[in-house]
Amino acid sequence: MQSCANAKDIKNTLIDYGIQASYTRIRIYEVLKSSKVHLSAEDVYLKLIDSIPTLSRTTVYNTLSLYAKKGVISEVPVYGKALKYDANNKAHGYFKCRICDGVFDIGANEMPSLKEGFKVEKIDVFYYGICSKCAQKLNEKKGSN
Repeated sequence: MQSCANAKDIKNTLIDYGIQASYTRIRIYEVLKSSKVHLSAEDVYLKLIDSIPTLSRTTVYNTLSLYAKKGVISEVPVYGKALKYDANNKAHGYFKCRICDGVFDIGANEMPSLKEGFKVEKIDVFYYGICSKCAQKLNEKKGSN
C-alpha cells in the first residue's frame, strides 16, 4: 500500500458509500484511484496478485461490481472489449482511440452543453477516433513515404 494516509482516506471514502472497508477492498480501490488509465477487472487482479496471493478474480469482479452499484466508481463500457472501471467521479466523458485502444477522459468543459432546465444525473459520452499520439505516428509515416 502506498501510504497510511492514503489508506485512511480510501477507508473513509468506502465507509461514506456504505461499504465495509476490508484490506482487499481498500487495495482494489487504491489500484483504480492511482491508475492513469482505465483498468479492467483482470488488470486490477494482475496488479494485486503478487501482493495478495489469496486474491481471487471473483473477489475483484464482485468488489468492482459493488463499487459501481454504490457509485464509488463508474463502469466504462468499451465496445468489443472488457468492461473498464474509472475512479474519477467528476462529470466527464471518454474518447476511445481505434488504433491503440486507449480510453481517455474528456473534461466536462470539453463536452456539449444541454438546454436550460435539464438536470444531468449521469454523463455517458463516448467519442471514437484517433488519439493525438496515434495521429502523430500516422502523420510521421505518411511524411516518410
